[in-house]
Amino acid sequence: MNAKLTLGVSMIRLACLCLVLAVVFGAGARADTDAAVRMLETGDYPGGRTAFEIEAPKGDFRAMYYLGVMSEEGKGGDANYSRAAAWYRRAAEQGFAPAQTRLGTMLLLGYGIDPDIRSRRGSGSIRRRPRATRKPW
Repeated sequence: MNAKLTLGVSMIRLACLCLVLAVVFGAGARADTDAAVRMLETGDYPGGRTAFEIEAPKGDFRAMYYLGVMSEEGKGGDANYSRAAAWYRRAAEQGFAPAQTRLGTMLLLGYGIDPDIRSRRGSGSIRRRPRATRKPW
Protein backbone atom coordinates (compact mmCIF):
# COMPACT_ATOMS: atom_id res chain seq x y z
CA MET A 1 0.00 0.00 0.00
CA ASN A 2 2.80 2.40 0.90
CA ALA A 3 4.61 1.62 -2.39
CA LYS A 4 1.49 2.53 -4.38
CA LEU A 5 1.21 5.82 -2.52
CA THR A 6 4.88 6.62 -3.16
CA LEU A 7 4.47 5.77 -6.84
CA GLY A 8 1.39 8.02 -7.09
CA VAL A 9 3.20 10.95 -5.48
CA SER A 10 6.16 10.42 -7.83
CA MET A 11 3.86 10.48 -10.85
CA ILE A 12 2.24 13.70 -9.67
CA ARG A 13 5.66 15.30 -9.17
CA LEU A 14 6.74 14.18 -12.63
CA ALA A 15 3.58 15.61 -14.18
CA CYS A 16 4.10 18.93 -12.38
CA LEU A 17 7.72 19.07 -13.55
CA CYS A 18 6.63 18.46 -17.15
CA LEU A 19 4.01 21.20 -16.88
CA VAL A 20 6.52 23.69 -15.47
CA LEU A 21 9.04 22.90 -18.21
CA ALA A 22 6.39 23.30 -20.90
CA VAL A 23 5.34 26.68 -19.52
CA VAL A 24 8.91 27.93 -19.15
CA PHE A 25 10.05 26.88 -22.61
CA GLY A 26 6.78 27.94 -24.25
CA ALA A 27 7.05 31.39 -22.65
CA GLY A 28 10.62 31.70 -23.94
CA ALA A 29 9.51 31.09 -27.52
CA ARG A 30 6.71 33.63 -27.18
CA ALA A 31 9.14 36.17 -25.74
CA ASP A 32 11.47 35.67 -28.72
CA THR A 33 8.60 36.21 -31.15
CA ASP A 34 7.43 39.29 -29.23
CA ALA A 35 10.96 40.70 -29.41
CA ALA A 36 11.02 40.08 -33.18
CA VAL A 37 7.66 41.88 -33.55
CA ARG A 38 9.12 44.87 -31.68
CA MET A 39 12.05 44.83 -34.12
CA LEU A 40 9.59 45.10 -37.00
CA GLU A 41 7.77 47.96 -35.33
CA THR A 42 11.05 49.89 -34.99
CA GLY A 43 12.02 49.20 -38.62
CA ASP A 44 14.73 46.58 -37.98
CA TYR A 45 13.49 44.26 -40.73
CA PRO A 46 16.67 42.18 -41.16
CA GLY A 47 16.84 41.54 -37.40
CA GLY A 48 13.16 40.68 -37.24
CA ARG A 49 13.41 38.34 -40.23
CA THR A 50 16.38 36.55 -38.65
CA ALA A 51 14.53 36.10 -35.35
CA PHE A 52 11.40 34.83 -37.11
CA GLU A 53 13.46 32.40 -39.22
CA ILE A 54 14.84 30.93 -36.00
CA GLU A 55 11.39 30.53 -34.40
CA ALA A 56 9.37 29.35 -37.42
CA PRO A 57 11.04 25.92 -37.75
CA LYS A 58 10.25 25.34 -34.08
CA GLY A 59 6.55 25.49 -34.97
CA ASP A 60 5.78 29.08 -33.91
CA PHE A 61 2.77 29.98 -36.07
CA ARG A 62 3.12 33.71 -35.32
CA ALA A 63 6.68 33.66 -36.68
CA MET A 64 5.42 31.87 -39.80
CA TYR A 65 2.69 34.48 -40.20
CA TYR A 66 5.08 37.41 -39.87
CA LEU A 67 7.51 35.83 -42.34
CA GLY A 68 4.57 35.67 -44.73
CA VAL A 69 3.73 39.34 -44.14
CA MET A 70 7.35 40.35 -44.67
CA SER A 71 7.59 38.29 -47.86
CA GLU A 72 4.30 39.68 -49.19
CA GLU A 73 5.14 43.30 -48.43
CA GLY A 74 8.83 43.09 -49.35
CA LYS A 75 10.11 44.09 -45.93
CA GLY A 76 13.68 42.96 -45.37
CA GLY A 77 13.98 41.72 -48.97
CA ASP A 78 12.15 41.53 -52.26
CA ALA A 79 8.42 40.81 -52.33
CA ASN A 80 7.83 37.14 -53.08
CA TYR A 81 4.19 36.09 -53.17
CA SER A 82 4.93 32.39 -53.53
CA ARG A 83 7.07 32.41 -50.40
CA ALA A 84 4.45 34.49 -48.57
CA ALA A 85 1.70 32.02 -49.50
CA ALA A 86 3.86 29.11 -48.31
CA TRP A 87 4.42 30.77 -44.90
CA TYR A 88 0.75 31.68 -44.58
CA ARG A 89 -0.22 28.11 -45.42
CA ARG A 90 2.04 26.69 -42.69
CA ALA A 91 0.59 29.07 -40.09
CA ALA A 92 -2.98 28.55 -41.36
CA GLU A 93 -2.64 24.78 -41.01
CA GLN A 94 -2.09 25.35 -37.30
CA GLY A 95 -5.38 27.23 -37.10
CA PHE A 96 -4.04 30.82 -36.97
CA ALA A 97 -6.97 32.88 -38.29
CA PRO A 98 -5.02 35.93 -39.59
CA ALA A 99 -2.88 33.60 -41.70
CA GLN A 100 -5.97 31.81 -42.99
CA THR A 101 -7.47 35.16 -44.00
CA ARG A 102 -4.36 36.36 -45.80
CA LEU A 103 -3.85 33.02 -47.54
CA GLY A 104 -7.48 32.99 -48.66
CA THR A 105 -7.17 36.54 -50.00
CA MET A 106 -3.99 35.68 -51.89
CA LEU A 107 -5.60 32.59 -53.41
CA LEU A 108 -8.73 34.52 -54.33
CA LEU A 109 -6.70 37.22 -56.09
CA GLY A 110 -4.30 34.71 -57.64
CA TYR A 111 -1.15 35.88 -55.87
CA GLY A 112 1.49 33.32 -55.01
CA ILE A 113 -0.08 30.48 -56.97
CA ASP A 114 0.59 28.90 -60.33
CA PRO A 115 -0.96 31.12 -63.04
CA ASP A 116 -2.22 28.04 -64.91
CA ILE A 117 -4.22 26.73 -61.96
CA ARG A 118 -7.56 27.78 -63.45
CA SER A 119 -6.93 25.91 -66.68
CA ARG A 120 -5.87 22.64 -65.04
CA ARG A 121 -8.24 19.81 -64.33
CA GLY A 122 -7.83 17.02 -61.84
CA SER A 123 -6.92 16.83 -58.20
CA GLY A 124 -5.79 20.05 -56.62
CA SER A 125 -7.30 22.34 -59.23
CA ILE A 126 -9.87 24.99 -58.48
CA ARG A 127 -13.20 24.43 -60.15
CA ARG A 128 -16.24 26.60 -60.26
CA ARG A 129 -19.58 25.09 -59.48
CA PRO A 130 -21.91 25.19 -62.43
CA ARG A 131 -24.62 27.79 -62.10
CA ALA A 132 -27.99 26.45 -61.22
CA THR A 133 -30.34 26.70 -64.12
CA ARG A 134 -33.48 28.63 -63.36
CA LYS A 135 -36.79 27.04 -64.13
CA PRO A 136 -38.77 29.05 -66.67
CA TRP A 137 -42.03 29.08 -64.68
